[in-house]
Amino acid sequence: MKRFWTAIGLSLSLFVGGCGAETQTPVKDTRLLLDTAIEITAYGKDAKKGIAAAFDEYERIQKIADRFQPGSDISRVNAAAGGAPVKVDPLLIDMVADVEAQPQPVRALVKMTIGPVADVWQIKDTADWRPPAETAVQAALAFMDEEAIEVDRQASTLRLAKTGMSLGGGAVAKG
Repeated sequence: MKRFWTAIGLSLSLFVGGCGAETQTPVKDTRLLLDTAIEITAYGKDAKKGIAAAFDEYERIQKIADRFQPGSDISRVNAAAGGAPVKVDPLLIDMVADVEAQPQPVRALVKMTIGPVADVWQIKDTADWRPPAETAVQAALAFMDEEAIEVDRQASTLRLAKTGMSLGGGAVAKG
């Protein structure tokens, strides 16, 4: 998490450092990462360097926490659901632990085991999209069980106890 916050902090400090310097030209870059358009604006002589460092960190996070990226840590955990623990980057362990450490109102809203429900909804930007049947949603909800995530921080492993479970860390990874 430290590298993530360092890159984000560098980007923000470059942005904030430029505030009030109306004569400086902003440097902007936008990339699609974690299924989201991310735009960073920075000011100052090292603006491009700061933006590059921030995007490098976002790309690193995507390789760990993007469930749609084959070979990512989270996709490997999902593929092994119900089986053996999977060795993962400590950042993914931190993401899961950070959600668990939140007060109940936040934990009620942020569910790392949202994968099956998201899959059932398959939200698409098309005219023919239709919501899923209530029975399909209810069946998917049965796999949303935060208690069934087994974390071994020392071994740096995650295990989903039930076959059919899957993590969807997009909201946490972006946050």
